[in-house]
Amino acid sequence: MRRCVRFPIMVIAICSVTVLAFGSQAAAQQVTTFRFGHNNAVTHPVNLGAEQFAKRVKERTNGQVTIQVYPAAQLGDERQLGEALQVGTVDMMWSSGPMLGRYVAPFNGLEGGYLFRDQEHLYKVVRGPIGQELNEQLIKGIGVRVLDYHFAGERHLTTTNKAVRTPADLKGMLIRVPQLDNYMATFKALGASTVGIAFNETYMALKMGVAEGQENPISSIYAMKFHEVQKYINLTSHIFATGIYSMNNKKFLALPANFQAILQEEAASAGAYASSLYNKQADELVPELKKYMTFVEVDKVAFQKAAQAGGMDEWFVKQFGKEMYQRIKDTK
Repeated sequence: MRRCVRFPIMVIAICSVTVLAFGSQAAAQQVTTFRFGHNNAVTHPVNLGAEQFAKRVKERTNGQVTIQVYPAAQLGDERQLGEALQVGTVDMMWSSGPMLGRYVAPFNGLEGGYLFRDQEHLYKVVRGPIGQELNEQLIKGIGVRVLDYHFAGERHLTTTNKAVRTPADLKGMLIRVPQLDNYMATFKALGASTVGIAFNETYMALKMGVAEGQENPISSIYAMKFHEVQKYINLTSHIFATGIYSMNNKKFLALPANFQAILQEEAASAGAYASSLYNKQADELVPELKKYMTFVEVDKVAFQKAAQAGGMDEWFVKQFGKEMYQRIKDTK
């Protein structure tokens, strides 16, 4: 005769609670890993900001959210990263506005020539209602959201053998620009010819004479060693660039609300840090670059007028729409 073994109800209850506790602990310790790509050098402010972002997110989530940073186009150039971000094979990226402008036109306009008067004007636009409207368009359009907008350098023109002081000096020159409409439109308006060359191929293109000049912030000029193949830095200040941390929206929404807030807060902190590095490096690198290059003061008013006369006002209206463009100009 078989004997039944009865366990007290209290023991069963304790065992059930223990199983649930272990299950909850395992769930709480689950690690989510995101891949973050960009195309800048490891010493560049973008990468230093991204590394801070990853470090602080890991600390604040007790290791439950980790971010692996892939610099120097390891996961592809900006176009490839943008496509991967939409499908989710890359989770986060840093980009310029125009990369996102391939999909949502107003982002393209953020880096048209002589749009922003200075850094303060840029911040008031992108961190105000206009920036939020752009973010909503991006989410709706391609399923990608902005985590942070920040200042990403004041862009200047470098040239191989000729100083540029007025727009007239650009006539007939071939300038390397990113393969994006805003840069091509800006230099076309200023009277130059342009050739689109990938960022990581620019050094060799300049060395081989494929182009006579290029444009970038001082930090990028130094990090990419363009001073080895260029003689002049012409201080055109034609663009106050916007840097953007963005993320696949589905993956963002899959996170608990507290982790979403941490990502946004730390992206803003990392953006501020990167911006401070742009300004600091620009100041500190000038003496170093002056060992190799000649700094040329330009007639900025003449450049601004040439850009407007060359069609940039019409170009901005095409990107933003007349109403938003006017709001940007009126932002104080």
